[in-house]
Amino acid sequence: MKPDDFANVIRGLEAFGLSKQTIARRAGLSRQYVHRIAAGEVRRPSHETVVRLQTLQRALEGARKL
Repeated sequence: MKPDDFANVIRGLEAFGLSKQTIARRAGLSRQYVHRIAAGEVRRPSHETVVRLQTLQRALEGARKL
């Protein structure tokens, strides 16, 4: 994935109505790190970071389907 792809993940989570601060809290990441990802400043987040964001995204998508 490219940095823009990770930024798109954050934008997708924001589309669920979450703030960057809420995304950070729910994903177990720092607020500053989420802001850096959204700005495209993080080139290669760790596998764990990607998994945390994807897990949050899937949980929100699953809740939306209910």
